[in-house]
Parts: sequence; C-alpha cells; structure tokens
Amino acid sequence: MKRRDFIFKGLGAGILAGSGVSLNGFSRLMGNPDAPQDADFDLVAVKGTDPAAMFDEGINSLGGMTEFVKPGQTVVVKPNIGWDTVPERAANTNPELIGRIIKRCFEAGAKSVSVFDNTCDEWKKCYSNSGIEKEVIAAGG
Repeated sequence: MKRRDFIFKGLGAGILAGSGVSLNGFSRLMGNPDAPQDADFDLVAVKGTDPAAMFDEGINSLGGMTEFVKPGQTVVVKPNIGWDTVPERAANTNPELIGRIIKRCFEAGAKSVSVFDNTCDEWKKCYSNSGIEKEVIAAGG
C-alpha cells in the first residue's frame, strides 16, 4: 500500500468512526451509562477510606451477602496473604476487610468460613504478621 493511500484510508476511517459517535452512535456502542436506579448490578465500585464500610456499601448494593451465601454453606475466603509483612505496608489484603467479610458470611447463615492462600513467604508468618489471623479469630472463622 502506498503511503498516500494509507493516509487517505486512515482519515476516511477516522471520519466514519467520528461521525458515528457524534450521531449518537456512542451510546449504542457503549451502552446506556445512565442505568435505571432499580437495575440489578453485577459489579459495583465504591470509594472511601474504610475498607469494612466500603465492603458493606458494595455488598448491600448487590443485594446483600445472602445473595452469595446461603444458610448452611461452607465458605472459603481467598484473600492475598502472600507476604510476611505488616498491614501498614499494604502488601496483603486489608485484615479489617477480611474480618468484615467473615462476619457477613456468618450473618448470612454460613456453617463455617475458612480463610487461606498460597503464600510466597512462610505461611504461618504471613498469616500472623499480616494481621489477618487476628481478624479471622475475632470474626469466628
């Protein structure tokens, strides 16, 4: 292909794509960004600084934990506990978040909740030093 043909075809494709977007083609292409308030969502995003409160807000907007955990079920929570480091370094999942998830699982009727990961460092140290062990025990997991 000659350089001139490439440039003209590229410009033509750009104009065609741009006209589709400007003629309300964008909303058809990307879906309606203004979903109705009563829509059932599969995914939510939550902003904030308190992981436990953010989890509650997110799970409630998805219908609550009972949408995912049924009475009598055995639940496995698989956070990132890969590193032997303290929570302040943020290398692992926030331990308060894990505690809140376990608590909500039991409130939804879970028979048992287990928490584990395939760690990179020695697993006992990772579990303890990450703060996750303390939260799991406190939440009854």
